[in-house]
Amino acid sequence: MKPVIHLFRLTVAADNREAFRQIGVRNLTISQKNESGTLAMYASPIKGQQETSYVFEAYASEEAYQIHRQSPQFQDFAAQGGPLLTERVAYETEPLFLQEKLPSGQWLQADDFYLKFAQVETEPCRAVDFEGHVLHEMQQSMDKEPGVLAMYAMRDADRSSRFYFFEVYASEAAYLSHRQSPHFQHYITETAAIVKDKLLLDLHNGTAISKGALRYKI
Repeated sequence: MKPVIHLFRLTVAADNREAFRQIGVRNLTISQKNESGTLAMYASPIKGQQETSYVFEAYASEEAYQIHRQSPQFQDFAAQGGPLLTERVAYETEPLFLQEKLPSGQWLQADDFYLKFAQVETEPCRAVDFEGHVLHEMQQSMDKEPGVLAMYAMRDADRSSRFYFFEVYASEAAYLSHRQSPHFQHYITETAAIVKDKLLLDLHNGTAISKGALRYKI
C-alpha cells in the first residue's frame, strides 16, 4: 500500500518558538508510541531561520492519518499550537521513494542527525528522466553508504516537474562523503541540463520519530 505523505512549512514568532516546539514534541512522541500507522515524523527548523520549520509526516494509509488527526495529542497540538503560527504552507505531494535504516525511536537533540531539505524544479519535458536518475542515485546511496540513514523523495501532486527531498545523515561528515560518492557525482552530471532551479536548506533536528525500516519505492 502506498504511504500517505504530508509536508508543511510552519513559521512562528521568535518569542513563541520554544512553546511551539514543546507542543510539537508531545504530539510527535505520543504518536510514535501509540499509533501503529504513524510511520515517521520530523519537525525540523531551518538553520539560521529557526522560527520556520519543515514538517514531514509519513502514514501507512489515509485511515492511519485520520486516526492521528483524531488523537488527543493532535487535537491539543491544533488547539494550542495553531494560534501560534504566523504562516502555514502545505505541500500536496505523492511519495516516490521512502527508505530508512533507522530503528524504531525518538530523537530530540539538535545534533542527533544532519538534515537536508531540497526543492528541485526540472524542465517539464524532462521530469520523468530526472525522476529515474534521482531514484537510482538514492537507492545507491541507501545501499552503499552507512551514514545515509533515511531518504524521502516526493513529487508535487499538482506540478509534476517539482520534487521535494528530505534527507537524514548520521553527521555532516557522512553528508560530505555522500556528495563525493561516484553515484552522486554521476547523478549531478546526468541531471545538470534537466534541473531548472533548486532550493537547498540545512535543517536542525528538532523532533524526529520513526517506527523504523520504512521502505517504499514507486
